[in-house]
Amino acid sequence: MKQIYRLLFVVMQLCVQHVAAQDIMSGEARVENPVMEKVAERMFVSMDITPIDAWNIKSNRAFVLNPRIKQGDNQCELPPIEIMGRNQYIYHLRNSDKNTEKKAYKASKAGVIHYETSVPFETWMDGAALILNEDLCGCSRTLLASNTHSLKHYGTTGFSPVFAYLVPEAEAVKVRAESGQAYVIFRLSRTDIDENYFNNREELNKILSTISRVNGNKDLTITGITLKGYASPEGPYEMNEILAQGRMRAINRYIQNHSDGREFNISSSYVPENWEGLRNYIANSNLADKKGLLAIIDSPKYADDPDVREWVLKITYPEAYRTLLRNCYPTLRRTDYTVTYTVRAFNTDEAKRLIKNRPQELSLEEMYQVAQTYEPGSEDFNDVFDTAVRMFPNDPVANLNAANSALQRNDTILAERYLQKAGTSGESILARGILAMLKGDIESAEALMRTAASLGVDAASINLERLLKLK
Repeated sequence: MKQIYRLLFVVMQLCVQHVAAQDIMSGEARVENPVMEKVAERMFVSMDITPIDAWNIKSNRAFVLNPRIKQGDNQCELPPIEIMGRNQYIYHLRNSDKNTEKKAYKASKAGVIHYETSVPFETWMDGAALILNEDLCGCSRTLLASNTHSLKHYGTTGFSPVFAYLVPEAEAVKVRAESGQAYVIFRLSRTDIDENYFNNREELNKILSTISRVNGNKDLTITGITLKGYASPEGPYEMNEILAQGRMRAINRYIQNHSDGREFNISSSYVPENWEGLRNYIANSNLADKKGLLAIIDSPKYADDPDVREWVLKITYPEAYRTLLRNCYPTLRRTDYTVTYTVRAFNTDEAKRLIKNRPQELSLEEMYQVAQTYEPGSEDFNDVFDTAVRMFPNDPVANLNAANSALQRNDTILAERYLQKAGTSGESILARGILAMLKGDIESAEALMRTAASLGVDAASINLERLLKLK
């Protein structure tokens, strides 16, 4: 199966990502068909470096690719590849050693670069990795950014890792929630709802449609609805508190009256003056008086007297205050709503139907059972674990299993990201060991696998035995 790696460099950062053959995106380059092959007593290495559009490299910069064969402390440097900006390329033509093996290309002229070289084969290369180091260099070869990744492994004995997936714990009760914001506008000093005022009908329907969608699903049971209303800071605080309380009661009644006769457990709260929202708006704005406005809002002198705080804002920065009234204050008047519900348990066949369109209703354990119906390493198998970690992005088990899935398809970049949240279990230590192995760091791989084995992970012992044979 063709293996493709993208090389995408952004400001001060380089990254290599393993992608499928059909994935082509504007502004990137990719490495295709990395090959390591022993012929007679030589190791042949080749790859295709394909730019998409023109190489976006400034005139005085160069993108340097340094391939090497590596295993443990042994390594063999291969001829580098340099894609140069205009000035760098001119300097290269005038000053380069004609006998150098360096392969240099002008960025604006570089097409598909077919890289090919060979070196004498040494016994340590059995099981070695083809490593690619990318450097972004400025004038005088100043290093601006660097990154290293594994592209390919070679081994006549081979290393076939055994992965340790974890079965997630079943949720005793699956509790889920859907949240949103509605901007219901009340007439001045009024607490009754006018559906025809501004976009009130549409905003109220946001809440009602969420309730209706959940309530209409026979697999879900609504357990509560939470409303929290926010008002803007203009006017006396005492009056704003009375209005906020009355308006939340009105929205509560409206929901109950438009729920087809069903009564819901609705809890309401309110914030009479949304100073936090105002402060966030100002902090992220381009207002010329931003620093002064924030100083007044943050001043402890006005902490217990919001009316004075508002008056000081108004008289100190009248123009900015008028801008806030026009552009910010309407957004401060909102109602946050959350519909909380439980989801019934599903068998594997049901979960298999739901995972594509309604994965939020499944537990991690139900998703895991779906994965077990597919061939390990298959596209469907991988999709399940990718979905699981998307639904539960901070769960250690979800991240570990997704990392194993990524490692199984040699996507070390994605695996490394998932392993940052995979916890410290023996299984996650083993996964880090396999990652180190795939990146050519044999010594770290061995140490991690020994640790995982000492914690009772059977798969770690198997991997360690295979690694030692490879060494």
